[in-house]
Amino acid sequence: MAKLKAKTKSSAKKRYRITGSGKLVNQSSGASHIRRKKDGGILKFKMKKKTTSDAILKMTKALLPNGVKGRRINKTKKGME
Repeated sequence: MAKLKAKTKSSAKKRYRITGSGKLVNQSSGASHIRRKKDGGILKFKMKKKTTSDAILKMTKALLPNGVKGRRINKTKKGME
């Protein structure tokens, strides 16, 4: 019997990017809907790419077991797996 393969979640694959050093990068939500009411500085901040916090890094690693586009997620802090 064949082994089960760990599959990458398609939704996570579209939302995250892995940098050359192995950090996980994503964009904030709420930047493209109802833009007229929002301040320009807030929109500029939301459009920037940010490194993913350590709090959700473990969950994201489970969603992306094989990485994204051939790149793997590296550990960010001591003891993190």
